[in-house]
Parts: sequence; C-alpha cells; structure tokens
Amino acid sequence: MKAGLQGKVAVVTGGGRGIGRAIALAYGAAGAKVVVGARSQREVQATADLVVQKGGQAAAVVADVRDYAAVSAMYVRAEQEFGGVDIVVINAGGAIQRRTIEESDPEQWKQTIDVNLTGALYTAHAAIPHLHRRGGGKRF
Repeated sequence: MKAGLQGKVAVVTGGGRGIGRAIALAYGAAGAKVVVGARSQREVQATADLVVQKGGQAAAVVADVRDYAAVSAMYVRAEQEFGGVDIVVINAGGAIQRRTIEESDPEQWKQTIDVNLTGALYTAHAAIPHLHRRGGGKRF
C-alpha cells in the first residue's frame, strides 16, 4: 500500500476482524481516515479504537452489507465525519461451514450468496455518488 494517504477517507467493510481489520489498520497507519463497517458493534469499535490508538482517525459503523439502507448510511457517516469517500474496500464475506452438499443448509447457502455477492454489489453501488463527489470512481 502506498504511504501518504493523508486526507483520504477509506471505507472498509468486514473491518471488524481478520483481513478487514488488518486493512483498516494499514490504511490508518498510512494516514487515511478509516470508516470501519461490519455487523458487530463490539468488533467495529475495537478496530476503530486500534486505529485511533495508533495515531489515526476512525469511525465505527454497524452495517450489514445485505442491507442496502445500512450500507448507504455508512457512506453518509463517512461524509459527515470525514467529508467524503475516496477509497472503498469490499472485504465483507463469509463461507458455508458444511463440508458436503448433503450437510449443507439451503438457508446458509442463501446467506453466503447474499453477503458475498449481493453485499459486494450494494457496497459498490452505494459508493458511486460519494466517490464521484470527490472526483473519484470510474465511469464506463
């Protein structure tokens, strides 16, 4: 990751733990203001607190990527707290824990698809007007 992201605002979904937490911390260390989004208030707050403890700026936002309104609200919060959105990291995801199709549960399958695919679409789609306001985003 490039150093020198001062003044940039990064939104990281799935930022409460694992890879998302590591990404949020790295962006914070590089100078970006970080909006940490995930379903767990405890986890997003813990990540945001770590960014701040390391000298960065962060906001914790509870947002389930399967809920378009919640994703949209995450970007509104980024604008309110930090003035906009420059970077979006679509990291939220999950996997079915069953090993065989016989052990799988169709509802778990649907939830996995909703997080991994629909959630990624919602996160990208809701970001577009916010990215454009800051001169970012690519139009095809």
